[in-house]
Amino acid sequence: MEPRYIFISGVVILLMTMFYLEKQLKKEEIFYLYSAISIALGLISVYTVARDIPSFQYFIAGAVICTLMAILYYEKD
Repeated sequence: MEPRYIFISGVVILLMTMFYLEKQLKKEEIFYLYSAISIALGLISVYTVARDIPSFQYFIAGAVICTLMAILYYEKD
C-alpha cells in the first residue's frame, strides 16, 4: 500500500472524528471505539503476516491509524 493512500485515509479518519464523532460521542467512548477497532485490525494483521497475504496489507495500516486515534483520545482519570 502506498504511503500517500495511508496518509489520505488517516486524514479522512481524523476529520470524520473531529467533525462528526466528537459531536455524537464522548471522548471516552471514542477512545474505546478506536481501541476495539485497532484490536480487531491488529488480530487480522497478525493473520496477514503469518499467512504472507500481500492483498491484506491495508489491515496493518488501519490498525496503526486506529491505534494512533485511540492514543489521541486517551484521557487519564
